[in-house]
Amino acid sequence: MTDSCCWIDVREDEGLATQWLDGSPPGANRDPTHIDLGYRYLWISDLREWAARKNLPIEYPDLGWIVEQVTVNKSQLLEFLEDMFGPEQSGIDRRGIDAIRTLIRERAHDDCRYSILADEY
Repeated sequence: MTDSCCWIDVREDEGLATQWLDGSPPGANRDPTHIDLGYRYLWISDLREWAARKNLPIEYPDLGWIVEQVTVNKSQLLEFLEDMFGPEQSGIDRRGIDAIRTLIRERAHDDCRYSILADEY
């Protein structure tokens, strides 16, 4: 079975990275430039198919393992979250995705570029 994880690289948006780090629980060891979207079966395929539907190029950074990367703007990033996780839920946000959407919607900058990355292991 192949597992994979997906994350958003926000290093180009220092303000968003700071907000993400400031929102971490005490003692959490978060990378301030990466917003983790969690693990699931074949994230890498989901990202590839989504990018194809949106006519976005896929990059293959050399990180020493299988990784795909798609560079997007703020609105495309919010579309990705909607397409992968569905609409925002009222009530309990079990995976923290709604909190991530709110952070991006309220704090991300329209002129910044963000990378969505998925790996496979």
